[in-house]
Amino acid sequence: MTFAFNASSQGTSLNCVTRVNYTADWLSDGVIVYQQDSDDPSFPTIITHEINYQIPDGNHSIVIEARGPGSYVAKWTIYHFHMTTTTVINFTVDTTSPRISILSPQNKTYETANVTLNVTINEAASLVSYVLDGEENHLATERNSTLTGTTLTGLSNGEHNVTVYATDLAGNAGASETVYFTVKEPDPFPIVPVAAASVLVVVVAAGLLVYFRRRR
Repeated sequence: MTFAFNASSQGTSLNCVTRVNYTADWLSDGVIVYQQDSDDPSFPTIITHEINYQIPDGNHSIVIEARGPGSYVAKWTIYHFHMTTTTVINFTVDTTSPRISILSPQNKTYETANVTLNVTINEAASLVSYVLDGEENHLATERNSTLTGTTLTGLSNGEHNVTVYATDLAGNAGASETVYFTVKEPDPFPIVPVAAASVLVVVVAAGLLVYFRRRR
């Protein structure tokens, strides 16, 4: 990561930079960018600093301090002093892809054509979608940004698979493992054969009733 800044002054003894330094939470020691240790009045008007750091992921802060002399006159007396300006910059480094876990469906057989898709993501995401059976990419709605509770409807009998994708707020993209599952709805209840059997029972019962009456 490149860290750069400019410190400027008017180049006069009343408003000029004599020292610029900074401290950062990822550095063990402070860094002195510029320091005027002599009485030479030729101060620079712009101080530029640029350096590359390997900053770990997470929340960070850096404190930049600039110091310069000043003076004022009161009752024919010149008073000298030093002024210090401090700036604190807070920022976040995120270079890691989001981790996505599919809780449902699981690698098993479901006896329904409608299977719930439940997903967890370890950080906030700006974009979430899923792909079912390698086909269309389905974007999550704004009200359901993690896909939790989404229903995969109208699934045919047979094998299926689903993969979930997410992009975090820093633009890092990630994908879940692909989950494979099977749908096998039970055969419909045989209404016609059962109805025919019921009629047959009634006919047999009626025949037996007639038979026993005649024997009497």
